[in-house]
Amino acid sequence: MGKDKGKGKGKIKSIIIAAILFMVIAQIVHTLGSYATMDFYTNPEYFHLWSEIMMPNVGAPGTEFFVLSVIFNFATALIFTVLYVIIKGSVPGKFNLIKGVNYGIILFVITSVPTFFSMSLLLAVPLALSISWMVEALVIDIIGGIVIAKFNK
Repeated sequence: MGKDKGKGKGKIKSIIIAAILFMVIAQIVHTLGSYATMDFYTNPEYFHLWSEIMMPNVGAPGTEFFVLSVIFNFATALIFTVLYVIIKGSVPGKFNLIKGVNYGIILFVITSVPTFFSMSLLLAVPLALSISWMVEALVIDIIGGIVIAKFNK
């Protein structure tokens, strides 16, 4: 019985570590992506698209946006990690690297692709920016999937 308790704590630790690393990856990729697409964020033509949390003033987002981004990225990463632990036996691949890539592709297909379709219908976001967000999501999901698989064997 003592071994089971230790195993459970180890599993929780692996989930949290993977979620934290996924969050860091997402923060880095989104930050780099925002630098690459800054013209969209600073163009007055698109100011109406951005929330007051993201753009309270003209210029870079404030601290509140950064803190909420970290919290939301961690929550998302935690959900993705727990989901992987639940379904990892069904994710194709013999090795953790392949399982992680496949899981990342699965995440991308079931989260980002439908979001892209819906956003295209509902919001006036420039196509180039939407594509940039899709590329960011693909990179985050694949690298994050690898991290999740590595820590949750």
